[in-house]
Amino acid sequence: MDEFISANPCNFDHGSLFELVQRLTLDHRLNDSYSCLGWFSPGQVFVLDEYCARYGVRGCHRHLCYLSDLLERAENGAMIDPTLLHYSFAFCASHVHGNRPDGIGTVTVEEKDHFEEIKERLRVLLENQITHFRYCFPFGRPEGALKATLSLLERVLMKDIATLVPQEEVKSVIRKCLEQAALVNYQRLSEYAKLEGKKREMYEHPVFCLASQVMDLTIQNVGRLVTPAKKLEDNIRLAELVIEVLQQNEEHHAEAFAWWSDLMVEHAETFLCLYSADMDAALEVQPPDSWD
Repeated sequence: MDEFISANPCNFDHGSLFELVQRLTLDHRLNDSYSCLGWFSPGQVFVLDEYCARYGVRGCHRHLCYLSDLLERAENGAMIDPTLLHYSFAFCASHVHGNRPDGIGTVTVEEKDHFEEIKERLRVLLENQITHFRYCFPFGRPEGALKATLSLLERVLMKDIATLVPQEEVKSVIRKCLEQAALVNYQRLSEYAKLEGKKREMYEHPVFCLASQVMDLTIQNVGRLVTPAKKLEDNIRLAELVIEVLQQNEEHHAEAFAWWSDLMVEHAETFLCLYSADMDAALEVQPPDSWD
């Protein structure tokens, strides 16, 4: 220990050491008994500020490392406040694009390359969260997080900090996410309604596994695996769940998409089209005499 205490600080790579200290501090913070969403405590911020001031750790390097650590946790399923990501991203962008409000700011080539890598990772993460908005922000929680995520995505799509991205480009990205969201939501809803389980049971039946039995079983035997009446009953149950999901979207997520309300309408229509295909398939197999 005495050797470390008496060592010359100038002989150490404080950029790498600070990155390690900050990562371990974040791990400790995220293991707290309450949710911090990635924010450091005031005491932790004081220690990190003091380290940077004493040993000359660059602000851009500090926030790039912070962003990288936060993205890693978010990619592994931890909930990170998008406002926090926005603050650090804006700080780094102001350095990289050279238009800080105070007119002072430098960036190294390594930091610029690291920023572009993080920017792409952040874009992918945000698009994935919007696609899975029902599961990343259940019942609109944390409050305001989905709206902040949409705002951050718009910022990430900007070519530089001063040039606004065309609204049609942002709209195109969000439309693509919501189209995928409709498919994801319907697939998960179908699984919840056990329709997929019924299909797997049907295909695992010996009639589909043993060729010798295929020749012996009649069409009536195959039909008994999933009867038309059962299929219709399952789809009626699924219809109730579809309506419930659309009501939840309107209640908990519509406000966040207020600027893109037409895209939410398209999302709902796509979602209903997926259901109508299953309902049409169920109606087609109903016997003619079942409509009394």
